Amino acid sequence: MKPVEIVTSEERAVWLERQTELRKHNLVKCNYYPNKLDEWAEKSKEIMREYNFQLHEMNKNRKETNKNQNEIKITRINKRKRTSIEENNKEPLRRSGRIAADSVKQKENIAVEALLSLRIARL
Repeated sequence: MKPVEIVTSEERAVWLERQTELRKHNLVKCNYYPNKLDEWAEKSKEIMREYNFQLHEMNKNRKETNKNQNEIKITRINKRKRTSIEENNKEPLRRSGRIAADSVKQKENIAVEALLSLRIARL
């Protein structure tokens, strides 16, 4: 079986329970000595296997929830990036000074023509 990770408090509690169970089993080793040591070793392996399986399942569940939470965070970040990109795209593109000056002159010409047309209309 794969090695287990002990990260959360629940995993730590199961690990400590495993350790106490093994300690109790080690205390009764004298009852198995000398003819039943194979049974004693098999029982200790079974204890480890049982608790490692529980820890493995807990690790798997924790990783799945972390993965789902990370996906949610990534989608939120991507959404923010998309909105900021869209906001930036609303602004006019930066142009060279010559083109900017020409556009300012065109705007001034339009403004001057509008004022002249208003002045002519009043006369």
